[in-house]
Order: sequence, then structure tokens, then C-alpha cells
Amino acid sequence: MALEFLTPDKVIHFDIYLQHLYVSIREKWIADMPKSVALGTEGVVVIEFEVKKAGDLAQSSLKIRKQFGNADLGKHAKSAIHNAAPFDPLPEWRSVVWQSIYG
Repeated sequence: MALEFLTPDKVIHFDIYLQHLYVSIREKWIADMPKSVALGTEGVVVIEFEVKKAGDLAQSSLKIRKQFGNADLGKHAKSAIHNAAPFDPLPEWRSVVWQSIYG
């Protein structure tokens, strides 16, 4: 799993925030991993999502952008992000858009 920062980052550094976000989502990903994935089925899914200033997930922003291989990955990845929310409040920003890559 990887996170890619899509909002322009001109002054603010989100390294620590991204670490916390990554850990929160990864914990949900591992806890509810589909049996097919645990048994070695592979695939890649790219999901875009927005975190609002207070740390809430903008529900309409949670979208699968690309998916290859196992169809369960997309549903599971969206579920992991949804279940990990709310996140910590954002430092000094209105909202941030990330892309999460599973595979």
C-alpha cells in the first residue's frame, strides 16, 4: 500500500500526518483482508480520496481510479479507508486529496 499526495504542497509538510494516515488505513486493510488476497491473489487498485480539515473523509471523494486483477481489492480498499476515518485533523489546510495504491 502506498499514499500519493495530490494537493499542491508549497509550504506545508505532511510527513508525520501521512505516516499516521497510512498506519490507520493499513491497520483496517490487514484486519479485514479478503481471504483471496491473504491466499496470494494479486491485483492493483488506485483509489482517490479527500480528507477535510477536521479529519473527516469526504464521502463523495472516495473513488476507484484504476483497478487490475482481483476485483475484491477495490471493495476492500474503499472499505479500509472508510473504516479508518475519521483521521486526525489536517495541519493548516482546508482539505487534502490523496491517492492510495494497493497491490
